[in-house]
Amino acid sequence: MRVLSAFLFILNVQLLHMAHIPAVSAEQMRRIDELAAKFFGLETTQMMENAGRAAAMLARDLLGGARGKVVTVLIGKGHNGGDAAVAARYLHNWGVEVHAAVAGHPDDINPVTRIQIGVLRSMYVNIMHSIDYMKADRYMKNSHLIIDGVLGYNIRGDPLNDCGTLIHMANNSGKRILSLDIPSGLNPDTGIPYNPCIRARWTVSFMLPKKGLLEKKARPFVGELWIADIGLPQEILTQMELPAGSMFEKKDLIKY
Repeated sequence: MRVLSAFLFILNVQLLHMAHIPAVSAEQMRRIDELAAKFFGLETTQMMENAGRAAAMLARDLLGGARGKVVTVLIGKGHNGGDAAVAARYLHNWGVEVHAAVAGHPDDINPVTRIQIGVLRSMYVNIMHSIDYMKADRYMKNSHLIIDGVLGYNIRGDPLNDCGTLIHMANNSGKRILSLDIPSGLNPDTGIPYNPCIRARWTVSFMLPKKGLLEKKARPFVGELWIADIGLPQEILTQMELPAGSMFEKKDLIKY
């Protein structure tokens, strides 16, 4: 009875804790980002830095340390790719052997993300574009972890071209995948996977989980869900009537 009571107590605490973390739609998250910039002066680069560092910290924990580890980072052309590039920088600094595969032509990459990729290049991190994807496939298969930053919550249908190729390669590598914010190829509102869609072992969502991540049909693609603090003001959540409370009071990363 004592064991059962203890289990029920822990379960109730977990449910109470999760109840204080509201899930948001893609449109709500776009509004949060807009308010952060317009009323609080938070630049995209600041949020990207915080998100990338949080992802790198979780990756280091999942790897059981940095030294001697090999990680392949998949970088898309949007802000999600910038988060992945920042994570790659931190992991490289901590002693991980990092390889980065970039989706899309360099001219099509978001300017902020392009800067982050340029930083990696200056650090002599191995950066591969579509012409190098055969090498990228080998690196993925020899990695301890793959970090997925191909597509974020602004996805609009099936991943095509380089994005689709990298997703297929990652899924077929047999390696564990950590997705940033949302598995690439997953609808952020419905949880329905597009074709193809990353099958992550872990997903770290930034600030608040997207509604689709919590759908039953999304579980095989999301894996274990974590929530990371990226420094967004609580006042934004209050204004949007999203009562999250002080959810990061004790930890920067919360297992959902």
